[in-house]
Amino acid sequence: MVIRAGRARVGSRNEESRRSMGCDTRIEPQAAAPSATDDVALRETFIGAMRRTVSGVCVVTTDGVAGRFALTVSAVTPVSADPPILLVCINRRSPAYGAIRANGRFCANVLASDQSPIAETFAGRPRDGLPFDFACAEWRPGALDLPALVGASARFACEVAEEADGATHAVLFGRVCSAEAGDAEPLAYAHRAYARTVPIAPVNPQETR
Repeated sequence: MVIRAGRARVGSRNEESRRSMGCDTRIEPQAAAPSATDDVALRETFIGAMRRTVSGVCVVTTDGVAGRFALTVSAVTPVSADPPILLVCINRRSPAYGAIRANGRFCANVLASDQSPIAETFAGRPRDGLPFDFACAEWRPGALDLPALVGASARFACEVAEEADGATHAVLFGRVCSAEAGDAEPLAYAHRAYARTVPIAPVNPQETR
């Protein structure tokens, strides 16, 4: 008897075995994970796109057992009207973040169109004077004993109700205890520059027909 040596057809046998067990699923190769270069490119694209958005400018203040602090922020958003809730995003590295958590309350002062120097001061780059210096503006005791900016376009005194993780920032949900609307037009920020808002007259539906 002659025994002939041969190469086993492993692939065919495996395929036949899968079919006999009712398995005819092919495993596709996984896509490569994003590289560090891709992450950097996305970050730059994201920042560039965000420059095309328009946001309001607020100085968020707090006072209490942890002391008085303030910080310029652009991420202030209403969440609900029933009950009134708004959120602010605070960089975790800012001393104001720890103070707001310890004090349990904050006031979002919406800056008026002529208050951009105040925004610069509490962003840490004052045109004159010291950074984060309350002497750059006029304040009065507001609701919840929080510093209220005189001449602001609006003010919202809040108690911290909840906190969420926002990577480098903390997302603080504030239960609004007091809301005030001023007469001044709000300050806007876009294209890395401050801007004035111009009210647009409501469109009459009859004129568009």
